[in-house]
Amino acid sequence: MSIAVQQNDEKPPHDIDREKLHPKVKEAVKMEAKSADQKVVVVVVDENTPLLPPSPKKNLKRADDDEEEEEEEDRNKFLTCIISLFLLVTLFFSVTLYQTPKGFSSSSIQVHSVSVELFKVSVLNSQVTALWNISFFLTNPYSIVRVTYQVLDAEVFYRDEFLGGALIKPFVQKPKETEFVSVAVIVSPAVVSNKIARAIDAERSQTRAVNFNVKIHAKIRVEWGGWRWIFASAPGTFEIWFNCEKLRVQFSSNTTAGSILPGETAECGYDSEYR
Repeated sequence: MSIAVQQNDEKPPHDIDREKLHPKVKEAVKMEAKSADQKVVVVVVDENTPLLPPSPKKNLKRADDDEEEEEEEDRNKFLTCIISLFLLVTLFFSVTLYQTPKGFSSSSIQVHSVSVELFKVSVLNSQVTALWNISFFLTNPYSIVRVTYQVLDAEVFYRDEFLGGALIKPFVQKPKETEFVSVAVIVSPAVVSNKIARAIDAERSQTRAVNFNVKIHAKIRVEWGGWRWIFASAPGTFEIWFNCEKLRVQFSSNTTAGSILPGETAECGYDSEYR
């Protein structure tokens, strides 16, 4: 607080009551009021109170600065949101593109039926003749990616001995779609080792059943709603294998036809590889 004292030649209209004055004002009056011909005018100024009202131009300038700061803050928030969204999309596509084979598993395939007709085994010539009918359900495990089966085939084995195979027509699966697939494998005749021919004939004669293995192989391409350009940087295709072992085909007495028993389940292993 500052105190200003002003002198005037006019006579005071009345005496000043010093007891009611501010302490600093009383001190100023004591020092300055030495002559009766002088009039003491005391002005008390608070240093925290501006002497003049703020200029309208300064107020406008300050308002413009505040508005610019708010706009800059909004722009920064918007850019942060855009960058965060971009990173999330990039992470999502990375997981989708480069970890796709992990979506498939042994549960992606379910064997429906396996039957055989015209089944003959020649131990003398080490030959096997048969007509296989195989059907299974194949499920696309992805919820947002469609799968194109570019190559799909089925093969029949006894133990590790290849008996025959057949190609299946390519098709496209929508997300989470299950496809019923059937294939006929003609073996007419297949030359096998004499050891394998004897083992098949003996197993069928003793138990009236033979355990066969079926392998399903597929070359697959994944597509996001048909936008192939999105996947240009990803591996073009990858291969998967389903190995369904010990499918027990039951034969009737003295017949050349047999099938797996209804309700019998098959355990299928799974493997994959990028190409």
